[in-house]
Amino acid sequence: TQVSRYYYLMAYGKLVNPERSKEMLSYMDNPGINHKFVYTLRQIAPDAHLYRKSGTWRTFHSDSVLVWGPERRYILVGLIDDAEGEKILRDMVVVIDNMLK
Repeated sequence: TQVSRYYYLMAYGKLVNPERSKEMLSYMDNPGINHKFVYTLRQIAPDAHLYRKSGTWRTFHSDSVLVWGPERRYILVGLIDDAEGEKILRDMVVVIDNMLK
């Protein structure tokens, strides 16, 4: 919940203030690593802007993304403790994206 709140406040310029929100968005914009949520989103939403932070430690896989595009606007957060966590996160995007359409 708090990760989603963070993205929401950042997207609407309310994370500290509008200037700092914009600065933070710039750091999270255009993810360079094409895995987890981003891997799938680049295929199903190529025109969407992605702001993202992820992490992996042992079998824990986390990913979070603000998807802002012409047909999509949502925040997605996932945390999985499984050796196949990256694949699970990739597959999860399709299901959730379809539900939100």
